[in-house]
Amino acid sequence: METVCLRFDHGTPASVARQAVREALRTWDVVDDDGDTLTVATELMQNVTQHTGNGGQLTLALRREAGRDAVIVECADADPHRPEPLARDLQRPGGRGLMIVAALARSWGTRAAVWAGHTGKVVWAELVFAASPRTRTRETELGQAG
Repeated sequence: METVCLRFDHGTPASVARQAVREALRTWDVVDDDGDTLTVATELMQNVTQHTGNGGQLTLALRREAGRDAVIVECADADPHRPEPLARDLQRPGGRGLMIVAALARSWGTRAAVWAGHTGKVVWAELVFAASPRTRTRETELGQAG
């Protein structure tokens, strides 16, 4: 599994995470035409910067499956309180981030974790894309070489 990690401080702009996601997807030849990975990474990072007192760590991981690429986006922080999706309220600004994550991801969740020496959490989401033609070609060539 290939991974990319980005530590960020409270107040770090989401553009930093989006750039790391773009570079990882490009390096891995993952085609995300709709920008779902960018959206999920931004939402998870913004939850940390808006709702906790310190920074966190964004981790992207790639798992190649038969004909598909699974991208796992994780965001760790030192706050042990697990986020809960809020009830839909059209009068409230914001509060829709986890609903967006749930709509875009194949699956998502939270788990307890130690981060920065504190008991905190990881919020994760898994997105799945069709393998790019170049990736399928490489896998076929590797299979024929063996």
